[in-house]
Amino acid sequence: MTHGRVLALALITAPQACRSADRQSPGAVVQAAVVDSVRRKAWWSNDDSMFAYLFEIRTTAARDTVRDVIAPLPTIAGDTVVIGLTVDDTAEHGRSIFVFDARRRRVQHEPFPSDAWPGLTDFSISPDGEHLLYTTWVSHPIGEVAVIRRRPSGEIVVTGPRWPLCECDSDLHHARWVTADSFEIASGAMGVWERVSGSISRHSLHRDTLRAEPQWH
Repeated sequence: MTHGRVLALALITAPQACRSADRQSPGAVVQAAVVDSVRRKAWWSNDDSMFAYLFEIRTTAARDTVRDVIAPLPTIAGDTVVIGLTVDDTAEHGRSIFVFDARRRRVQHEPFPSDAWPGLTDFSISPDGEHLLYTTWVSHPIGEVAVIRRRPSGEIVVTGPRWPLCECDSDLHHARWVTADSFEIASGAMGVWERVSGSISRHSLHRDTLRAEPQWH
């Protein structure tokens, strides 16, 4: 069923939509948007529900849809690739990464990182589709850290400083990309919001405290 308010908030248009068709390569993505939504059982709990979206990808050559798309909404990487998350009942965390190649009109799936938290706002794909940002837990001593992996190889390129482990029922993590190279990720463990920000190319990390929960999503 259509959820008007969610649909209005979720609608996104690719920057390429502003270009004229004659300046685009065949099969270039000109628009990508949520066209419908359905409430379904959440992957992290039998007692919770969530929205899954029907996502339409319009190119200069055709229109295609991807079902069961979930937050965060997909990233349009370049002119011909759309990358996002879908519900996957067979996967360990109930999610997988989908990669839509507009030139071939084909969807491929990649495994979701097995060490990522199963929350809603704790995972982010870089604007160029090259990296995955999320939070994971570590031992000795027990805690959690921010991780950036290269996709699709899975190589870890950044590991943030240790935070106290968040023993919480709600999602108290937020991750986002500021640019394709710079990122922010925050944790609300122990009632204090701490942020790690940095740059991949400069191999830099900065840690500070936020006054309130970030409103990045």
